[in-house]
Amino acid sequence: MPFLDQRNTKIYYEYLFHETHSPVITLVNGHTRPSNDFKSLSKKLFESGINVLLFDNRGSGQTISHSEFTFLDYVNDVIDLWDELSIKTSHLLGISMGGMISQTIANQYPSRVSRLILVSTASKAATVIDETPWENDLSKIESKLNGYFAPSFATNSKLLVKSMAKQILKRVQDGEFIEDAQKQRSAMKGFNLSTGIPNFPNKTLILHGELDGIIPIEEAKKLKDSISESELKLFSGCGHLLLAENPKGLLEATLQFIN
Repeated sequence: MPFLDQRNTKIYYEYLFHETHSPVITLVNGHTRPSNDFKSLSKKLFESGINVLLFDNRGSGQTISHSEFTFLDYVNDVIDLWDELSIKTSHLLGISMGGMISQTIANQYPSRVSRLILVSTASKAATVIDETPWENDLSKIESKLNGYFAPSFATNSKLLVKSMAKQILKRVQDGEFIEDAQKQRSAMKGFNLSTGIPNFPNKTLILHGELDGIIPIEEAKKLKDSISESELKLFSGCGHLLLAENPKGLLEATLQFIN
């Protein structure tokens, strides 16, 4: 398995590679979520002729990081991966916390981001962080997870919710999941781009569920107003986890935008 050793941390990553001249898209996931959430999306993007980079953030998945970290470490990890893989420019798709990381990269390294896709995210973390900790209890994990979906989806997808809850419970019982989740929340508090992304000259696509109960739809509208070259697409009947609730719509919107 490929890892990048960087600043006392081993970043787990996968790079689906066609050739040097193919466009690249980097996928950045949200709070506590591993990169294998992108398994289906990355496969379809790769089949469309795009090189795809996915990785586990510090505090998620197979990345190994026992020390404290900051929000800037998240940003630097992506840049270090690009440098390691000789990726000069990349499209950037970030979900929730990953969208916050992606905004900061676009702001600090605008020449390295071709197009920016922000999914279920906000321009300031402090007002949207869910401080409720995960617990070592399956029913409580299920209840917390239900809030990430639109009510109708949660009702009609009970098996999916239970499966996700069991995966989280296993991570809670096997290791440092609760501690890592708290480290991520602490790092996120350092993010604030509520005044916009003044240095990013390229187009931005904002995707958001109309029924998002974690990051309200008003945050997506604020993003649209704060980024000059941006467009907003809303998904009716969807909550926070568009990757699970409407994977086809997310893929189609992404391909249409970057093509």
